Amino acid sequence: MTEENFEIKLPQFEGPFDLLLFFIERDELNIHDIPIARIADDFLSYLHHMTSLNMEVASEFIFVAATLMRIKAKMLLPRFETDENGNEVDTKEELIRKLVEYKRFKDLCEELRPVEEERLKQEKRGNIAFDIEQMEKVTLPGEELSEVSLYKLMLVYERVMRNLFNRRDMLEMLQQELIDIQIGLGYNNFSISPKEI
Repeated sequence: MTEENFEIKLPQFEGPFDLLLFFIERDELNIHDIPIARIADDFLSYLHHMTSLNMEVASEFIFVAATLMRIKAKMLLPRFETDENGNEVDTKEELIRKLVEYKRFKDLCEELRPVEEERLKQEKRGNIAFDIEQMEKVTLPGEELSEVSLYKLMLVYERVMRNLFNRRDMLEMLQQELIDIQIGLGYNNFSISPKEI
């Protein structure tokens, strides 16, 4: 059991939440054999050993535990639910459909994670007039810097340095061209004037 991923360890199953749900929905594991209380106790001890709470893992556990309890309750206390047409609804199929939908959303989140990480690296363009107005409202000296992070300072420094070096390169290039033009004009001064002819 690592700090990153919580795994369920039972006599009949060992692995992550998603795999447990997958086996239950394929009827390879009997829901009556899954001790939900033991899984909850193991997860609570896992949370106590973590250095910081991972909300994604905790929310995933709550969802899976609630789903397992709902499936188990439906199995133990069979009720007949009907849809709007009065037809009997198979709650197990409905729960399986929800589990498949959960798995699809989880996979989609994993696909979008690189996009999210890339977006977090970008700086948003602000409204300058609004920012100036907000800075003028600041009453305590230094308070305007309270929202500046080290990362933002590093990005601004990097941008300033890059622009500075780009300007130096441009100035050197302009000076080089100016010298070349002056040398060229100097050669034109050596031309023969009409008086000399």
